[in-house]
Amino acid sequence: QRENLRPCTISQNLMNLAGPTKRSKSGILGVHWSKKYERWYPRITVNNKFIYLGSFTDKAEAAKEYSDARKKYFGEFA
Repeated sequence: QRENLRPCTISQNLMNLAGPTKRSKSGILGVHWSKKYERWYPRITVNNKFIYLGSFTDKAEAAKEYSDARKKYFGEFA
């Protein structure tokens, strides 16, 4: 019902995406694999700009870094 909805902009509504795309190799939203360097790279988009969050050999560490960045940049919409 309308009483249960919170007001937000389109940008804020896009911050709470459900999951990765179908072509994602990692299966984790925001975590990408580099064939060249053989490392996992988490990145987040804020105001139409990519913010790279480092590189990791472990996919779980990259996912944790992405999760922390979502909380930092998106707040309640993460």
